[in-house]
Amino acid sequence: MNLYLISQSVNSGYDTYDSAVVVATNELEASMIHPNRWNEFTYIDGKGWYDNDDLMDNDYDYPDYSWANHPEEVTVEYLGQAHYKLDTTKVVCASFNAG
Repeated sequence: MNLYLISQSVNSGYDTYDSAVVVATNELEASMIHPNRWNEFTYIDGKGWYDNDDLMDNDYDYPDYSWANHPEEVTVEYLGQAHYKLDTTKVVCASFNAG
């Protein structure tokens, strides 16, 4: 597993994430991680990020705007190899701009 810095500049201002350090196997996997580690978000191809609670209700009316709209808008920078105990994909820390 590796450590990556992920960042975005598409959605900025209050209640947005600008960056995070994540554990992932590769850059593509890192770009698919949403920085919010408390609520699970899933990316729906071509539509955006959705809270898993909304997906269970088939509610696609309100995509999440606290992060990049699409993984292609996420900048991924390799930081180094993760400690062997960090063996699952996860958010280590995130930068949130509260409002």
